[in-house]
Amino acid sequence: MGRLPIASGGFAMAHSMGVQGLRYKWARLAGEAKQITKANQRLAAKVASLNEHIQANESRIAEITAQITLLAEAARDGFGVAMQAPDPRQTIPKHHFTAWGGLQRAILDELRRANGIPRTTRQLADAIDASHGMRLTCDQMTQLSTSIRYRMRHLRAKDLVARVESQHGIGNASSWVLKVFVE
Repeated sequence: MGRLPIASGGFAMAHSMGVQGLRYKWARLAGEAKQITKANQRLAAKVASLNEHIQANESRIAEITAQITLLAEAARDGFGVAMQAPDPRQTIPKHHFTAWGGLQRAILDELRRANGIPRTTRQLADAIDASHGMRLTCDQMTQLSTSIRYRMRHLRAKDLVARVESQHGIGNASSWVLKVFVE
């Protein structure tokens, strides 16, 4: 079937609107196809990267397995001990909020700035968060407070800080102060 003859102005307008609608739909579908093609290319690159990581991990596992075998042979030949397969140890990453030793330095700096006024671990965490511009979430602040509490116990064992019991009677909250400010 060919083109229909244009009989009136209304038909011409409907014809042009129909053509515009088809062109619009065609352009939309072409754009969507282009987006999907780009997404497929990105995903293919990710797959290639993941395959490289898998191969690297497999080679690392092979190296570790060879080292385990070598250690077992050394124990057998050198000491006459037959080593059993070890239970793998789970390594738990620590939550490092600052560079190595930075948390202790930050704590001591904040206690010096307090000038003898006792500070709780949460007050120290808030001050360290603000001074380092960390913008930590609530869970991260809890972890930081816990890390500070453990670090404070270590500093108390080194006789650098003193624990001051709460004067307010609010729970078990205790505060910390530098030892030089305690009489």
